[in-house]
Amino acid sequence: MSLTNTHDPALERGRLCVVIATIVINVIAVSLLTFAPWSDWRTGAALNFVDNCLLVGFMVVRRDALLVLFGVVVGFTELAADAWLVDSRARSIIPLAADR
Repeated sequence: MSLTNTHDPALERGRLCVVIATIVINVIAVSLLTFAPWSDWRTGAALNFVDNCLLVGFMVVRRDALLVLFGVVVGFTELAADAWLVDSRARSIIPLAADR
C-alpha cells in the first residue's frame, strides 16, 4: 500500500464509485430486508461482509491505503454511534415496557 499519487483523478473516481456502490447496495438491501421476518443480526453481518469485500478488493487492486484509512475511521465512528443509539433507545423503551 502506498499513498503516492492520491490525487489521481482516475483513483478518486474509482473511490467515489466504490463508496457510492456500497451506499446504494446498503439502502436497497436494508429497505428490502425490513420486510423479511427472518432478517436479524446475521443479515446485517452478511451485508457488512459484502461492503468490506468491495472496499478491500478495491484497496488491493488499486493499492489504495487512503480508502482503508477512511473505512477504519468511519467504522469506528459507526460503532460509537451504534453504542450511543442502543444506550439511548434502551432508556426510552424499557420504562414504557415496564408500564404494561
